[in-house]
Amino acid sequence: MLKGLVVSLVILAAGGEAQQCDLALSSDVDADILVRTNQGTYLQSFRNDCLIRGSVAGDIVRLLRGSKKCPVAWAITCLDHFNCKDILSDASTSLKVGLASLGFQDVITVRASECLHAVPDCTSRQHLVLNANLINASWANVLPRTAILVNLEQLISGSRLSAITAARIAMSDLRGSEPVVAAGKVAKQAAVRLPSMAKVLGVTVDDYRGFVTLDPVSANYPWFEYSYKNADLAREAGRNCVFVKPVGVSSRPVKRTRTFQGDVDFVHIGGISVIRRARVLAVLENAGWRAAVVEGCFHQIRDKLLGRANVGFNIHRHKRRRIAEVARLLTYAAHGMVIVSERGGDTLLESELQTAVFFASYSQLSSCAASLLQPTSHALNSTERLKTNVARLIQARQESQLLGTSLATLFPYCGFHGF
Repeated sequence: MLKGLVVSLVILAAGGEAQQCDLALSSDVDADILVRTNQGTYLQSFRNDCLIRGSVAGDIVRLLRGSKKCPVAWAITCLDHFNCKDILSDASTSLKVGLASLGFQDVITVRASECLHAVPDCTSRQHLVLNANLINASWANVLPRTAILVNLEQLISGSRLSAITAARIAMSDLRGSEPVVAAGKVAKQAAVRLPSMAKVLGVTVDDYRGFVTLDPVSANYPWFEYSYKNADLAREAGRNCVFVKPVGVSSRPVKRTRTFQGDVDFVHIGGISVIRRARVLAVLENAGWRAAVVEGCFHQIRDKLLGRANVGFNIHRHKRRRIAEVARLLTYAAHGMVIVSERGGDTLLESELQTAVFFASYSQLSSCAASLLQPTSHALNSTERLKTNVARLIQARQESQLLGTSLATLFPYCGFHGF
């Protein structure tokens, strides 16, 4: 008996409705050209607006662009947070390798507090701050003015009232999470300082706080932004010094053989308690597939697990999450996996990924994933194309190219080179 039945058979979807899946793939548009074109267009547009429109961040950008004293020492920092270790582990590696490939060897990766207290030249280094959404007045008082904030979260916009409501929910968190309670207090302080009719920019981080506002001081720094949709929202909120720096990798592409068969059919890394992820995997398990959601796996343990899996899933944490979780997708891609992802709302970003990632609506995820692993020529040809394009995606997302291109916008006299 074939696992999951056959490709023409309908599998019950996560939402309980029968869904068929079309395995037709997008045309093989060159991912390298798309990324290069999109990033260049956004960098030029935002650079012009940043320099023309008056703002504190614009003053900093003009300072950086006008200086012929190029940064030599760098600090990749994380504003103190309960998952700082994981953020530094996952997000800093490719940035550090990217800086090294651009000729910089003096690069430290550290919590911001440790840098400020234990590194003598901390404030004279050029900072890349990884969790931009946590910046507040206290951090602004101690960080260098020229720090570049690196956003890793999905941005959303809302009213002042929605921001205050979300902060109050966090402050009275019944789940007993001290970091969430503390973040709620800070978010409320930031929200109440805003004008009553203000359009508020924030992040969506979980499924019970719909909105966590950004502190107004975050607008005083240049940002590196991974999402075009985020950049558009930032501009609508009056933030023009937002520079697209797509998520990059430092690894080289791995090509799996056509005959590769893992002992895990489907895996999703992260969010083991997220109901909408567990529901999709449960549907596949009930159809006879080997499926798992795993959490807390990093480095060699994660590499070993992904090396055993056929398909990597990416499912948004909740319905308000609408931007592809690129870091997770690239982690799968680095292992040469077939990738299935829930479709989102950043169409430009997904256009760069769609030749290597099979995007589907939430209701079709289980049926499409099962269809891709059927022993038919149509399914085999589709998965083979996806595997080939995954290698091309990794090549197009090399950190040195992406980082160099963005840094050249801020440091035009320093010889940064990207694409």
